Amino acid sequence: MPLQGGAMRHIGTGFTVRGFNVTGAAPLYLNGARFPINSLSGAVEPYAYERVEVLKGPASILYGQAAPGGVFNLVSKRPTDAPLREVELELGSWNKKQIAADVSDQLTEDGRMRYRLTALARDADGMIDEMRNDRLSLPGLSLGAGVRHVGWQEIDRMRMPTYTLLDAAVRYQYQQWQLALNVKNLANKTYLSACTGVCLYGDARNVTLTARVNW
Repeated sequence: MPLQGGAMRHIGTGFTVRGFNVTGAAPLYLNGARFPINSLSGAVEPYAYERVEVLKGPASILYGQAAPGGVFNLVSKRPTDAPLREVELELGSWNKKQIAADVSDQLTEDGRMRYRLTALARDADGMIDEMRNDRLSLPGLSLGAGVRHVGWQEIDRMRMPTYTLLDAAVRYQYQQWQLALNVKNLANKTYLSACTGVCLYGDARNVTLTARVNW
């Protein structure tokens, strides 16, 4: 039952059980809920999870569409009743240097409020030149960026974008709570969106902060 990366070994995650791939179109679960990922979603970091549950064979069809080999359920690390303080240092082949930390404790004396912080950072080469195996993991925190092209022009018979805009997003999720910050046109770049007799300017920087809770 190997846990492996994608085509470049560390850009995606793949589970194989009984010879069948359990990612992609087949379901992968996170804390009992569907967890759709692919080779563009980044690699899953095992250190961020308490355990991996495997339901093999025909019984896995109870969860709906699934690979014949079975389904996987990743269980996130949760705050502990007793204080937890763990720091891990690791050195290895291919110039591997890794540090990981796992800390959990009570926020209130009665223990009704607790926290847990898990983080990992790795700097490593690979057996193939220019194929690094770096990793920065902080479960619950997601960073994203996107590039948008507005308008096109012909330069030396090549079609080039007239304007290039940058968007960014930061999201943090803890259990049923989610906080997200989205920024469109991060550099606040002025650009023409259209000119039909009268030129219209595109949107300036737009910032949206969203708080969400599910129950």
